[in-house]
Amino acid sequence: PSMNMLSSNEKTAVKYKPTPLSKDLTPRISRLFFLAFLLVIATVSGLIVDVVFRNVERATAVHEYNVITEQALASAQAITSRKSLGAKVLASTLQAAHPDASAWPFVALTDYEKISMKVIDVSNGRELGFCPLVEPSQLAQFEDFAYDLIDSKFPPDTAVHSFGRGVYGIDPTLGASDNRYHESDGNTSYDSPNRIFAPILQHNAGVCPCLMLNLHFQVTRGQAIDEVIACSERRAMSNDSSVDCGLITDIFELSTADGPGGLIFQPIYPSSNETQVCSLKHSTLQPPSTDLTF
Repeated sequence: PSMNMLSSNEKTAVKYKPTPLSKDLTPRISRLFFLAFLLVIATVSGLIVDVVFRNVERATAVHEYNVITEQALASAQAITSRKSLGAKVLASTLQAAHPDASAWPFVALTDYEKISMKVIDVSNGRELGFCPLVEPSQLAQFEDFAYDLIDSKFPPDTAVHSFGRGVYGIDPTLGASDNRYHESDGNTSYDSPNRIFAPILQHNAGVCPCLMLNLHFQVTRGQAIDEVIACSERRAMSNDSSVDCGLITDIFELSTADGPGGLIFQPIYPSSNETQVCSLKHSTLQPPSTDLTF
């Protein structure tokens, strides 16, 4: 029939009758939407899995770090405890060997080198030095006593410096061949409240460049010694001989070492007066590869 003979409804039906092309596009569009949906799901799933794995890896890494850190800390504490115990053992030996407080600082330990090396072997230590506390009024007499001891055991040039013999400090600005100067009055560059000397009289190595070095001259060592003295004074005021005034310094750069290290200072109290600090045991905490240093 002609178009003129069709009703209006029939004309509309003819006008919007689907073509073969529109029938082909409908399933394609549906598939595209489905593929896009799958792609979105896969992307979101991948992101979720990535976040989960990252969190798991982070948690695992944190756990392993904490375990390693705790083990290292426990090991360091055990090593430090053994070294500190070694200093205490040798301090007790000196305390028993020279119980009379009035004899100090003019005392020494017979066979110090052999005894200290045995203590080092047992405590896994590194070095041990014996440092009497000397007042300026005692310095000349102490130096005579010290060199009588040194001359009786070691070669004649032991503990001889560019200025001669005596307790020494170090100052590179003086221009001396060994940067050493003769200590005389007990004053310090850091305004210590104590005018004293803490010279190394005996060392586990025997002959050592450190013999007669005043440990109180240098700020880090000197302030540690001052703290030990202050603690000992509080100990005496409380009349409590059980107070432990031993001290371990923070890690710092040691003067001639390959790296950083720490120091242990253990006070010595003669048996006749266990509140009077008369001397110190000096020990170092360093990696095994470093040399002796003061």
